[in-house]
Amino acid sequence: MLISSIIAAIFIFGLTIYERWRWRVDYQQATWQTWLTFPLALCYVWASLIAPWWLKIIMALIFTLAILTDYGYRAAFQRPFTPQDIITIFTPLDLEIGHDAMSMYFDRWLLPPIIAYFILLTLPLAPPQPLYANLILLAMLIGHAMLYPVSSPTFPTVSMASFCRALIFTLGELMTEDNSPRQPLTFRAETAPRHNIIFIVDESVRADHLSLNGYHRPTTPYLESLAQRGLLYNWGMAMACAPCSLLSNNLLLCGLHQLPDPDFQHKKWPTLFQYAKAMGYQTHWFNATSNQFWLGTRHDKQHVDHWWPRSAFQTEPRYDIDFTLARQLATHLSESTGHFIWVNKRGLHFDYNSHYPAPQATWTPTQFDPKNQATIANSYDNALRYNLDTFFQTLLESNLLQNSTIIYTSDHSQTLSEHGETWTHCYGQPNELGCATFHAYRPTATP
Repeated sequence: MLISSIIAAIFIFGLTIYERWRWRVDYQQATWQTWLTFPLALCYVWASLIAPWWLKIIMALIFTLAILTDYGYRAAFQRPFTPQDIITIFTPLDLEIGHDAMSMYFDRWLLPPIIAYFILLTLPLAPPQPLYANLILLAMLIGHAMLYPVSSPTFPTVSMASFCRALIFTLGELMTEDNSPRQPLTFRAETAPRHNIIFIVDESVRADHLSLNGYHRPTTPYLESLAQRGLLYNWGMAMACAPCSLLSNNLLLCGLHQLPDPDFQHKKWPTLFQYAKAMGYQTHWFNATSNQFWLGTRHDKQHVDHWWPRSAFQTEPRYDIDFTLARQLATHLSESTGHFIWVNKRGLHFDYNSHYPAPQATWTPTQFDPKNQATIANSYDNALRYNLDTFFQTLLESNLLQNSTIIYTSDHSQTLSEHGETWTHCYGQPNELGCATFHAYRPTATP
């Protein structure tokens, strides 16, 4: 027991020095919580050294996952893994996005600590002692749980402790979160609506890269033609309330624009679906991002009369899924009114090269490399021109605007590494927040 505890302490000390070198962890900003997490991380390694073989395997896999996620987020955002990252990961969005993120931000420097830990587990340091191993693990979990109400989820610490902290803090937030139903609406319209409202939320569309907004490349010629014919009113750039899709969509859903939101008002205020139903509209959600209902809370599904998941628009190649959605939406609304439709497009989430066919590339070379801003901008502009213009051409080819009004925006913007950023969004820089927004309204002529 003593030898294994000493070896565990040496391993955690070595891991701390290694990560201080690799990630420039600033322990000058350390708090008393930081110093408490080191013995908690030591407890994890100590317990694994005296655990039975089956528990060693489980703990080795958990350690690998901890290093993989924490190093990935440090490579992308220069910060450790946080509870918000867990919530984002488990939001059931496009699995291709997860694959792109893992391949882009995989850090080879995670291999030395993982290999060292696996070697450590194979050493015959002491006979297995399951009881003591479980007690040490329990003490570690209790220690992290006690930190939840008295600390933040971002203080500097070693990766294993950062991962455990994120898990415990996420459980704490989920357990203390208010999941009561939203505020009800008592108003009911006396007459049925005679038109349709379509609210389109795009993914990762940056306002200053639309030629509609004066960008030097012709990325949106069709939208410009609509504006010239008086069919589109351009509101220019709007600032997103949040740089991540999940929170941004939920804020758009209820109209909350004041952050932080410690009282979870974005889960209490009435939603656009509730207001639409109060006005007599049938409500719909066209979702090209997922097969799961992720918008709002579990109570919000009752306010959506019809829901179309991604599987309803699944097509090959995948970059055409938004066009399939546009055709089905146009068909659905061509001869009927009284509908409110929320649309989540698949849009332009990285890797941008996966959102358009290679022969359609107008600007080259193209490569998603955070160290080469020019190639990223080329890839992004190619994807933008192919996706956004073609989507609206497909949507409006059946004279949809004769009985429908379209309001368009994006959930957030993208950095495009113009200031050397290694991340695309979800960090909070100003260039992640500038969203395109415009209004396509009932015309006096056929589009």
